[in-house]
Order: sequence, then C-alpha cells, then structure tokens
Amino acid sequence: MLTTFLKAARGTIGAIRFAGRFGRRRLAINFAVILVNGVVQVMGVASIAPFLAVASSKGSVPLLGKMPVVGAWLASLAHRDLLITMGSVTIFGLFFANFLMWLTERMRLRYGAFLIQALREGLMANYCARPYGYYLATNSSVLLKRLTLDIFQFVNGVLVPSLEIISRLVVLILLLVLLLLVAPGITLLVAALCGLIYGGSLALLNLRGRRLGHQMSAASRTMLQTAQQFFGAIKAILLHGKAQYFAGQFLGASATWTGCSAQAGLLGNLPRYLLEPVAYGILVSVVLVYVANGNEMATMLPKLSILALAGYKMFPSFQAIFGQAMNVLSSVYSIKEVADCVPQDATTISPRQLPVHFAKSLQLDGVVFSYPGAMAPVIQGLSMDFPKYTKTGIIGPTGCGKSTLVDLILGLHSPSGGRILVDGAPISAENITSWRALVGYVPQDIYLLDDTIAANIALGIPEEKRDLRKLRQVADAAHILAFVENELPQGFETMVGERGVRLSGGQRQRIGIARALYHGPEILVLDEATSALDAATEKDVMDAIYELSGQITMIMIAHRRSSLDRCDRIIDLNQNVSSASISALSNS
Repeated sequence: MLTTFLKAARGTIGAIRFAGRFGRRRLAINFAVILVNGVVQVMGVASIAPFLAVASSKGSVPLLGKMPVVGAWLASLAHRDLLITMGSVTIFGLFFANFLMWLTERMRLRYGAFLIQALREGLMANYCARPYGYYLATNSSVLLKRLTLDIFQFVNGVLVPSLEIISRLVVLILLLVLLLLVAPGITLLVAALCGLIYGGSLALLNLRGRRLGHQMSAASRTMLQTAQQFFGAIKAILLHGKAQYFAGQFLGASATWTGCSAQAGLLGNLPRYLLEPVAYGILVSVVLVYVANGNEMATMLPKLSILALAGYKMFPSFQAIFGQAMNVLSSVYSIKEVADCVPQDATTISPRQLPVHFAKSLQLDGVVFSYPGAMAPVIQGLSMDFPKYTKTGIIGPTGCGKSTLVDLILGLHSPSGGRILVDGAPISAENITSWRALVGYVPQDIYLLDDTIAANIALGIPEEKRDLRKLRQVADAAHILAFVENELPQGFETMVGERGVRLSGGQRQRIGIARALYHGPEILVLDEATSALDAATEKDVMDAIYELSGQITMIMIAHRRSSLDRCDRIIDLNQNVSSASISALSNS
C-alpha cells in the first residue's frame, strides 16, 4: 500500500515541478487559494455548532462566552434575534465556503487550460527547431499524439488531478482536526476506516490502473496512425477494396481505448459504494447507543450536526482523492512523453543569423553523408561546383544519393564530413537560416494545402501580408497566371481541395514553381520535378523553368538525361564511379 501511495505522490510532485516551469506565479496563486479555501471550508462547517447550540437552548449559551467582544454583543440579543443572527451567519458562511470552492476549481481549470497552451507552444518550438533528419526517423503519428493527446492527458490526467488532490487533502486534514476536537473517538474510527478502504483499494488497483493507461496510450497512437494512413492513401485503398481493413484497425483501437476509459472510471468510483453506507451506519449506531443510555439528544445535536456536515464534505473528498490518484497512476506515463520534448522555456529565441552572399558559386568540398545507423555512407567524398546563373543537371540511377544531395544543398542535412561552401564561406549553424532563404525548391510531389491558390503560392504568409503583384508575377513566370485569372471564377482565391485534388498534375507543379519563386530565391533546386508528368505537360513545365535562365541559378535532378537537354552541363552520379572522377558532361 505504501509503495502505491509513493508512486502516486511521485507522479503528483513530478507533475507540479514540471508545471512550475510555466506560469510559476499562477501556480503559487493556486496554492494560496487552495489553503484559504481549506480554512474557509472548516469555518463553514464549524459555524453550524453555535447556531444549533442557540436553537437547542432557551437560556444562556456557554459557547458565546468564549467569543470575546462579539460574544458579549450576541449575548445581549433576545433569543429570537440571536437565532436569526446566528442562522444568517451560518448560511452566509456556507455560501461563502461553496463560492470559494467553486473559485478554487475555476482557477485550477483555467490554469490547466493555460498550461495546455504553454506546453503546445513549447512543443511546437521544439518541433520547429528539430533537424530534418528527426522527422525522417520519427513517425508523424507519434509527433501528433504528443502535441494533442499526451499534453492534454498530462494536464487533465496528472496535473489538474494533482492540484485537486492537494486541495481536497487540505480541506480533509483541517476537517479532521476540527472533528478530533469535537468527537475524537468517532473521528479516529471513521478516518481509519476510510484510510483502510481507500488505501487498500488504491494498492489493489494500482497495477490495473497503470496498465489501462498504457493501453489507452497505445490505442491512441494506433488510431492516429491508422487514420493518417487511411486518408493519405485513400485512392489506392478504395481501388483495391481495402477500406474495411483500415476501418477495422481504427475501430479495434477505438474499442480498446473506450473500454479502458470506461474501466478506469469504474475503478475510480468503486470504494464509494462500500464506504458511504458503512460510515453513516457508524454514525447512526452512535446516536442509537447515546439515546439508549438515556442521554438528552439536545446536548448531542450540535456535535452530531458537525459530524454529519463534515462527513457530507469529507466523503466526497476521500472519493475525489482516490479517483484522482487513479487518474494520476494511469496517466503518469504522459509526464515523460511531454517533459522529454518540451523545452524549459516555451519561447525559443533563434540565434542571430550571419548573412550569406552568393555572388560566384556554390561548392561541395569532399562531402560525406551517412544516415544514423546506416552501414555505409550514402555520399562519399563528393566534390562539385555550381557557378552562379548556370543550369546544372544531375542524373544517376535510383539509390545513388540524388535526393540526399538535394537535402544537403537545401541545408536540411549537415554533412558528416567535408564542407559546403558559398563563395568560399562554409554553411554552418550560424548562417543556415540565411542560406535557406536564398534557395527555392520544387519537389516531384507538390504538397498543397486545402486552401486558396494564393495561400499555396505564398506559403506561410498571412493573407493581409500577401503581395498580389508578386503573386501575379511568379504565377506568370510559372505559366499558370492565364489559367488562374481566365478559367477560375475566383482567381487566386479559388480553393484547391485537399492536396490539390481539384487541379491537374501539371497545374500543381506550376503552383510549386510559383511557390519556390515567390520568396525571391537565388538558387532554384528541382528534384524530379517533372518525372510524374506526361511528355506534353513536362515540356510546358520545363519551358516555364528554362525561361528563368540568366536570372537564377538552377540545379535539376532527373532520372532521364533527355529531361536536362537544355542545361549548361550534366553531372552523372554513377554509383560505380568514384566521386573523384565525377565530371561535368557537356551537352555538345
């Protein structure tokens, strides 16, 4: 039993320590309100005793003599006026106590909502700062789960329950102190009974609760991953009639999650059904024994009322502490998931970037690159030069490292060895952002947002900051302006649909070219940009690209040499030729 309590306590302390990184002042205010709430709850319960003492006595009330100043004034009142005054004070005290309880809960939930936002800001800052290789090695469903479900589970399954446990414990301890002063024997008996039932239940159900938490986490990941795969490959899935397979996987994981969630809720409420009748049975037994011994009920009424009212407030607290402890134990895994990925400060300050000037050439000097865990380098000792304003084509068989070379040029990977130089200056962490601002990129598969054509060309720029003149300029350079303005009733405000399903392949590629040109790059990198197009569409797209000759440096990756027939030179990345012997092959 002690081990289980320690696990729950460690989870609570860990959650609060981690949350303290974000909004320390808010957290301190929450604790202050929790303490005040506990004191007021006890005062509200205790205020019933003077009222009942006055109600059950026609003469003087000894209790008033213990109240300096106020007691003398109350003793001077007529019995009826005294009864009304004391009753009003009691009702006001209970209303105020309940209001403060509501205020405590409101502050707790508002802090939880604030923390969810702060953690998501921190995690997004972490994601934005991650290198490209991190995303290649991590399933996107895991990243989404951390950003949505794990943060939510940490706050609402660990932190908010932990704050409620502390709030309830404060009230519970102060009420127990009050009851020990009023009726120590009954209090000790009921407290021991509560501790035995709830503590034993927590110890017995600890393992089951933790297992349920891990099962729910795994089911959440499966649901996200299956849904992503289903919608991402919907054309092939429908074509091959495999929709039911993916639906079955998703619904199976969903059934696991909902079943575990229901079980966790039932486990949290289990001890209540046993404790309440037993505890109130003890209270009834005490009353019966007291009356059977010939005692006057009027003398016992104030104590019994305090016991009954305190019990009314204590039993829900016992139950809430147990239920929230079960929540903490079943959700404690989320602390590690969130704490390992969220930086201590939710705001990330990017280091100041040095400028990059591209006036002469881009050079690769003995570049080596290996993926983590790979047996051999993908690129070994590669050296080449890309003079400014030239058109360089790169060909080679599948697996020779063309796409990796592109990622190195774009600054998405850092070389394992060798250097990438711009006008003789190496690209490094101090200037990588400045370098990327000079490069435009057109991949084979253009990812389009489910948004307007304007939003897709000016990717990541708010609507109010988009330059319509520049939009028209780059759309014209990409040979798509006439289509947008003459064939689409809404022009640049036309919605393209998810992944651009309302556009043809050639239109999507032209939007990709316009997007690459919108930010005014000095180097344009095209990675198999036309390989998925038919011959006629490929010619149209390549015509649009080659019209930029003399205005921008071009690096074009392709499988076929024929796609690069108008390049100034072609470099063949043949796996069977050492990097030292790679040479530029003239078109002539």
